[in-house]
Amino acid sequence: MTPNPLTSKKYLLEKFPGKGGWTYIALPEIKQEKDKYFGMLQVHAEIDGYRLPVKTLMPKGDGTLFFPVNAAIRKTIGKGEGDYVHLKLFPVTPPAEKTNVTFSTGTPFEIPEEIIACFKTEPPEVYKRFLRLKTDKQRQWLQWVYEVRQEDARAERILKMIDNFQHSTP
Repeated sequence: MTPNPLTSKKYLLEKFPGKGGWTYIALPEIKQEKDKYFGMLQVHAEIDGYRLPVKTLMPKGDGTLFFPVNAAIRKTIGKGEGDYVHLKLFPVTPPAEKTNVTFSTGTPFEIPEEIIACFKTEPPEVYKRFLRLKTDKQRQWLQWVYEVRQEDARAERILKMIDNFQHSTP
């Protein structure tokens, strides 16, 4: 039995202002689940008939979610900022939450699922750049993300962290 889609309609491709701004689709009708994963939501997605692996809807900081559309997707569908696309989204059962994650120096740690999910919205080399860091450097980035209490601030830091690895050299 196929679940009902969260949405299936035409949307405008928009772009965050500034250098390196993400291209995205605003989804005001899909509500954030603020109690989990910083308000992010994993979905199965299809854009203009092109099926994607599981993607993560991200919070914009104003209570709405957005669907990031990276360069590889835009190239495949032949669309860019200002174009309309048909987006179809289906819910994904979220993974079990991680508990007892510690980032203290010298202690083994797991990268939280929400961080991995965010990296999966980008080309694979972006996550690989993060994984190539020494453990202490990975830990420093994660401590920086988690040292803020507000979910919107954490989501913003996750975006900044990913942006750093998107634009760094291999």
